[in-house]
Amino acid sequence: MGKGGGLGGGRGGAKKSKEDKAVEVEQKRLQREQKRAQSRSDEQKKVGDLDVLGMARHELGIAQPNADPKAASMNWKHGEGGNGDGDEEGGGGAADEEEDDGGGFLSFVKWLTAGPKVPPKVWETFRREEIENYVSERRSSLIGKMWPETFYFKQMRNPKLRYWGDRDIYQQREGRGVCVWPDPPKGGGESYYGLWRADLPNGYGVFRWFTGDVYMGQWSNGVEQGFGVYRYGPYGEFAGDRYEGTYYGGNRQGTGCYVYAGGVDEDGKFVPGGVFLGEWLKGRMHGCGILSYTDGEYYVGAWKYDKKEGLGVYVWGMGSGSVAGDKFEGHFLHGTCHGCGRTMFNDGGWHKGTYHSGKMHGWGVMQTSDGWEYTGQWDRDEMHGDVVCNYVFGFNVEKQVQIYDHGTLTDRRKYDTAKDWAQIDSLGLESARDGETAAMEAREKMTAVTISAKRAKQSQLLGRDSMEEGIYYLKAALKYKTYLLQWMGLRKYVYPIDA
Repeated sequence: MGKGGGLGGGRGGAKKSKEDKAVEVEQKRLQREQKRAQSRSDEQKKVGDLDVLGMARHELGIAQPNADPKAASMNWKHGEGGNGDGDEEGGGGAADEEEDDGGGFLSFVKWLTAGPKVPPKVWETFRREEIENYVSERRSSLIGKMWPETFYFKQMRNPKLRYWGDRDIYQQREGRGVCVWPDPPKGGGESYYGLWRADLPNGYGVFRWFTGDVYMGQWSNGVEQGFGVYRYGPYGEFAGDRYEGTYYGGNRQGTGCYVYAGGVDEDGKFVPGGVFLGEWLKGRMHGCGILSYTDGEYYVGAWKYDKKEGLGVYVWGMGSGSVAGDKFEGHFLHGTCHGCGRTMFNDGGWHKGTYHSGKMHGWGVMQTSDGWEYTGQWDRDEMHGDVVCNYVFGFNVEKQVQIYDHGTLTDRRKYDTAKDWAQIDSLGLESARDGETAAMEAREKMTAVTISAKRAKQSQLLGRDSMEEGIYYLKAALKYKTYLLQWMGLRKYVYPIDA
């Protein structure tokens, strides 16, 4: 002990007390928080004067709702811009390399003078990718191909749960540490880097799933709770998506921002990217929020368990065919137009009245872009029964009653002012007024959604801050793991450090 103390004094002077170290750690934490607070303030200034649609387009990187969806810039990356401690682990890898000019001699010189390959950052890769890259690298040479893939899989596979880090007096995981679970088929292949308490992730940390999903942020008693960022891996239904915001009990809850990656589906059809800014409950969109896509489609209004429900405004996007650009304002139920509302057609026409399961159904009034107005009943988007027809742009055209059978004109007759006003016009106009009222209330709903979207933006930025803090403790846990493994595990006994 005397020798160890002498070496310590010779290297750094008097040994720091635990109180001094605690003060230093707290000062560094405050410095990181101040830097992130300034970054949050700068980002909020960019969206401070935007309405809810402007905020969504800002997240998608487009300025107009009819911009080219393939040109949308969604270039934010997890871990980009440092993590508040000035220590970058890993690098850009091949993404930062210059393009090969095709010259054989120059390529050989680059290969000869190239430094060691920089491994990817821990939070930007995952266990399955690590195993596949290892097997591919080993089998890249002629000699390597002499052994089957299973041989290398067995070399790389982790067969049991392993932990490197602090423990309490009861030998429970407590403090900083790294834990890896067995790889399939024995386990799930997960790994966690960060802070622990009572054998469970608690505080800040990074959790990686085997197939690429990763959560970076706050934990409480082994579940995601607080602010954080969840990034989906390249496999599965939600490949490439990400969520930034609040969690409670392991679910998205509160406010946050969910970004849909978009891309190309199995049939080769382009799928637009999108963003949801708003409120969440038990992992589902619930409350006020906006869902907007890069092709101009959007919905602003009330949600209930991932479905549009309540008052809202919906606009069809460029990928919707002949109805692209149509807008509905009014009531929704189970994700479709249902109740009173108004539809503005892309050619200048409109319909006001009642809807059922996304279709015009019941009494209402419709006016076409060329001036013909129809008052009557609809049955699943088709005029049905006696319908009053009037030309609103002229005075020489008399009103008439057209008789329809599910959209097919079967007969005509003269308009009877007394009878048809009481039995058709009054009912249709009353329904149209209800539709107009619902449309006005739906537009007013956008104010409440804007407030929720601003809260979601704040949660998104706090989630990114928690992600960076999680990465900070990931690095601390990895550094401590390296220390524990040095000198075949003997260094911790020769040069012990305070936890």
